[in-house]
Amino acid sequence: MTRYAVAANDTVYTVSPLESPVAGNRHCALLTATLIDETTGRAPLAPLTVILTQPSGAGAVARIIEPARLVVTGKPQIVFVPTLATTAELALTIQGPGFIDRDITVTFACKLRALALDGSGNVLTLDSNAALAAVQRLLISTPDGARVELATLQTTGPGLNQVTLTQSLNSPYPAGSPVQPLPPDLTLELHRAPTLISGRVLKRTGSTVAPLAAAAVRVSKLWRKVPPAGVTVGPEIPVPGGPTPTTPWAPPIAAIQPPCYAELTTAASVHFEDRPLDATMTSKTLLDPVRAGATTVRLSDVTSMNPSDVLAIDADDQGRTEILEVVNITLSCTPSDWATVTLSHPLALAHAPGRVVRRLGAPLAGPSVALNYPALSGDTAVLFDTTGITGTHQVCIIDPGAPPVRCYHRLDILATTSDANGFYRLPPLSRAGKVEIAADETNPTPPPPPPPLASGAIEIVPDYTLNANSLDVLVS
Repeated sequence: MTRYAVAANDTVYTVSPLESPVAGNRHCALLTATLIDETTGRAPLAPLTVILTQPSGAGAVARIIEPARLVVTGKPQIVFVPTLATTAELALTIQGPGFIDRDITVTFACKLRALALDGSGNVLTLDSNAALAAVQRLLISTPDGARVELATLQTTGPGLNQVTLTQSLNSPYPAGSPVQPLPPDLTLELHRAPTLISGRVLKRTGSTVAPLAAAAVRVSKLWRKVPPAGVTVGPEIPVPGGPTPTTPWAPPIAAIQPPCYAELTTAASVHFEDRPLDATMTSKTLLDPVRAGATTVRLSDVTSMNPSDVLAIDADDQGRTEILEVVNITLSCTPSDWATVTLSHPLALAHAPGRVVRRLGAPLAGPSVALNYPALSGDTAVLFDTTGITGTHQVCIIDPGAPPVRCYHRLDILATTSDANGFYRLPPLSRAGKVEIAADETNPTPPPPPPPLASGAIEIVPDYTLNANSLDVLVS
């Protein structure tokens, strides 16, 4: 670039500036994301951290800035190698106290392009628009790097190798100007780690208040987001956008154990199977300790076992049971000897050696209900129409998406019964901004049962920073 003179303290210096770096060799925001707490619709208040797992060692840096904005910065030319690679991948893990870990993988077309014709306005002609997608960002610069700007792609077309931007460029660019594709800006929901609601049911009789045994306690209403102050918001209806029932309805939420093995979309459905144990196969035992995340287990034997069988790992411990399909069996010698079994998903929990493994039989006839909202890997609750469903069930959640997901869980409706001293504890709760807890004094009269003798309800905004929320319910 042209030299020029600068006077400073009666001394004249000759300055020869460096050439402007090309756009691909400048630090920029490779990815930005807005983070939202699902239960409030606002930025999470917890201190968040982000770990960039891919690419590693390429000069990219991920960090959280206020208010809850995730930014990955680096030089595109170094991070993505766009002159050689056609696609690139960014993988991150977002963590925060009180939230489940959110794993994000962003794959996009990264190959460097160039303007085939002089460009201005909001329609550009590139040397190629192959694999570009709407909402991707484009880093455009002059060949000498003197002018640089970011644009957002609205759609490909209308002509061959053309792209249409969401708004016109700030200045014209000559043919040959480099165009570096970048991933789109994102908005990501973070889901809360579960908490418990427990307490005591009390009954008022005149001026006396005493513990109430055998009371039916349940989550009776659900608000996905905490309603704004001073605003009356109705509870979540059975199916979003559907009709509002004329009578009280079951809250569309249920707890699942173990947590979701994979991300689920609204194309997924919950199939109630309630498979019985298969007595035709003898039980097996785990020979080694198994860590969470493992995809293989070593069993005492695999006699009568086949690929696609559905196994209950830790079958005799209801709190730790995991149900998975057999993908592959690797024998050590004969089926009666130890063997290694590959499972359909990484295990969510750790399991000790000697734990029992049993096979489940064919599913029983049961309903199939579509999910109301997507679920994340690690979620301990799913949202769907629970009309007519009570108690605990074994379910299979099937999502036909890409990739398809098929996973098994124990499902619990959020209800319980108080003990002899009036104490209760509901199944773990998450994904709820506010709930109503109702308690009914049950009537021991044989069926058909009469209405409850006494009842009461109270609303609570769960504090997810606590392992358990204490809530007493008074009935009268």
